[in-house]
Amino acid sequence: MSLKAVHILLITLSTILSFGLGAFCLKYYVMHTSIPYLILGLLSFISGVGLFIYLIWFFKELKKLDN
Repeated sequence: MSLKAVHILLITLSTILSFGLGAFCLKYYVMHTSIPYLILGLLSFISGVGLFIYLIWFFKELKKLDN
């Protein structure tokens, strides 16, 4: 497995886990109204969006290198 493939795999898994953690924390916040879970959930979603944007950027850079 190439380094590019490993990088794509790890970023994809990190993005999925970040959104999963955000969903879990927001669900827990709705059930128990615990402010730290709200903050953690929002930060997880923000980091998930950032990782997704990075993944798109990385794909664009790969296309430039392959040409």
